[in-house]
Amino acid sequence: MRPRDRKAGRRRLRDAQDRAFPRGPPAYGTSAAGGWRPGHGTGVTGAGGGDRADPQGAPRGAPVRGLRSPQRLRRTVLRALRRSAGTRRRRFLTLAARNLVCSYGPTRALDGVDLEVAGDSILAVFGPNGAGKTTLLKALSGERKPDAGRVVADGKAVTGSDPAWRGRVGLVSHRTGLYMKLTVMENLLFFASLHAVAGPADAASAALAAVGGRELAGTRAEALSRGQRQRIALARALLHDPDILFLDEPFSGLDPSGADALATMLGARRSPERIIVLVTHDLRRGLGLADRVVLLRRGRKVLDAARAECEPEALLELFTGDARGRA
Repeated sequence: MRPRDRKAGRRRLRDAQDRAFPRGPPAYGTSAAGGWRPGHGTGVTGAGGGDRADPQGAPRGAPVRGLRSPQRLRRTVLRALRRSAGTRRRRFLTLAARNLVCSYGPTRALDGVDLEVAGDSILAVFGPNGAGKTTLLKALSGERKPDAGRVVADGKAVTGSDPAWRGRVGLVSHRTGLYMKLTVMENLLFFASLHAVAGPADAASAALAAVGGRELAGTRAEALSRGQRQRIALARALLHDPDILFLDEPFSGLDPSGADALATMLGARRSPERIIVLVTHDLRRGLGLADRVVLLRRGRKVLDAARAECEPEALLELFTGDARGRA
């Protein structure tokens, strides 16, 4: 986060604090003994709407059980304000691959790939079958360790063994990762616990709503269609609000309306504090979402350009030309 953004966030936080706790006489009185006593200053409003009186027989200035001191109450409200104001610091605002090499036996799936993407961006990776797209996604997300090269996030090298990195990324691959005998909600609650998500039930409900899957909450994963499993896998990846979201063929198995809804949802997630890396064969939807486009061919990067510089016809010609060359 830039210093200017941090200052603006602190200013908004102070304004919210002043509204919640106006400067002036304290809401609590104190005795000579230093104890907190409600009922003085602005008063403490009870559940019934009136000022809460001192308990019968309580000595003047004695602490009252069940009431928080102003300092504790202030800290509680400030934590809530920070969450609502979105001032949580994000760690990774840039993502880069440096000379990535990945091999399967004698075959090089990635052969010296370099790329870079910044926050507020959606990177679409295209290429024919066997071009290395899925391997690139696995290497970037930390699911597969590259044979050479490195992945750099916000200027620092990261690996899949780093818990901090795993907690900041979400991955949707060909494998949904769902437990077939559990219901959708049970799956999401389980994965929320792995990420130590605060309020797991609320987070699971919000993730389901984001992918249009509320009606599936009580359905076992084994009873879901391919498209439904894809949507729930996306909800699983969104549970912990990742900074960087990796998607491998997310439109696969979705009907046109579901694919359009997913594209709309992904576009709405674009922000300076997020990055989306998308692998797809769907040129129309991929180009409609992307800010940058990368084209892979036989493990090598043959195109890396801003979306505005890419013509769909030229990109399609690269696909078909490669297919003819391999025929």
